[in-house]
Amino acid sequence: MQIIKILSPGERIKIIRKKLGINQEELAGSKFSKNYISMFENNKRKINPINATYLADRINYLSKEKGEDIYINASYLLKTESDMATDECNKLFEEVELNNKINTEEKLGKIYSAIEISKKYNLANYYGRGLYLLGKLSLNNKRYHCAITQFLDALDHFSRLNQVSSVVQTHKMLGITMLLRDDIDNALIHFNLAKSNILKLDKNKINHDINEEIAYYKSLCYFDNNDVIKAQEILNKIDSSNEKILLLKNRVKENLVI
Repeated sequence: MQIIKILSPGERIKIIRKKLGINQEELAGSKFSKNYISMFENNKRKINPINATYLADRINYLSKEKGEDIYINASYLLKTESDMATDECNKLFEEVELNNKINTEEKLGKIYSAIEISKKYNLANYYGRGLYLLGKLSLNNKRYHCAITQFLDALDHFSRLNQVSSVVQTHKMLGITMLLRDDIDNALIHFNLAKSNILKLDKNKINHDINEEIAYYKSLCYFDNNDVIKAQEILNKIDSSNEKILLLKNRVKENLVI
């Protein structure tokens, strides 16, 4: 697991100043004294928007003067450690979800790094997302037992936070995992729980696609369990051009006893 240090505002200033090879007096310019910069760097004085704007402009000017490729804006100096931790978690999760070039071990490292950051800075939403992504990664690698444990941990977390949309998605993923293990009864339990939680959502927030997706997986459960009639009943209620749903409809139709 990669250990990632979240920098305070003062540490950010200090690191940039050293990269530029300048002392505190040079960074201070005409607005501040050397002592002011020292207090900023040691987090003994809070940086306000006016000071942040001046320091960002000063850093960018000195960077250009020295031919360095450093450019920052005032918001970078105003962000709290919690803000930086949030940015880092987002970056790590995006790398896991969008970068297909990194292997499973690297993805695991990034997820665990984000989980540790979220725990340290009390970022509950990101902690749950990390648990959920661990489950998806295990599922993709056919480690079904691990996936179930991780999804259940995520489900418990989302339930305590009353994050209904995430609860729906996690029940869906648990259902898919059970289905892949040929545990049809438990798969149906989770798909039904996903469906019942959808009813708790504001009507404006209900995603039509998730409704159809859950219906598709439920019908697949019945079809795999040789209950073609029940599968057909569910599919008849789905009006979709989704390719996998249409393929299942054809499979069911071919297996119907006339």
